[in-house]
Amino acid sequence: MSVNVLEHSLSNQAKRCSLVAKEVMSNLTFEALSKALPEEEQSKISRVIITGCGDSWLAGVAMAPVFESVAGVRTDAMPCIEFSRHLNSRELGAEPGDPLVIGVSISGSVTRLAEALERANHYGANTLQVTNTADSRCGKLAKHVLVMGLPKVVVDQSGTNRLNYGGEIYSPGANSYMGSMLSLCSLA
Repeated sequence: MSVNVLEHSLSNQAKRCSLVAKEVMSNLTFEALSKALPEEEQSKISRVIITGCGDSWLAGVAMAPVFESVAGVRTDAMPCIEFSRHLNSRELGAEPGDPLVIGVSISGSVTRLAEALERANHYGANTLQVTNTADSRCGKLAKHVLVMGLPKVVVDQSGTNRLNYGGEIYSPGANSYMGSMLSLCSLA
């Protein structure tokens, strides 16, 4: 990839950041948030675990303190592989629907996240998928789904995922990370 192409992709993301944020926030209405996690289930939550891979996990790391300060619940963020392979099962489902395990993935098709959601469901935790694709594998595995409403992801001729915004297509990255953080912050 040439430097010019990379600079163009990065500058496009920066130029569109505020527009993408407005679009995401317009989808994160009170009704959408209430549907994603009904009030009667919110009262059962004493712990939140946010999991994902890469930028999705890092969005959880960034927003865990927000959950703790705004929602007043212990919140941990961990990579999917740690959740699936190393988290003690006694920390999942001690009480029905608790903890709340939030999976984060734009595509909703990440295998490691699907494993984490399956494990959380198996032990009785409540699960919520933050995604851009409700009918994805992870969206179907989670008990609840919050669709963040990023601009549509398309696959270009080289097989690379791109966000289509206003007729311009550019690589997801900063904007998808921002969408994940805005969604998590709104949930808190």
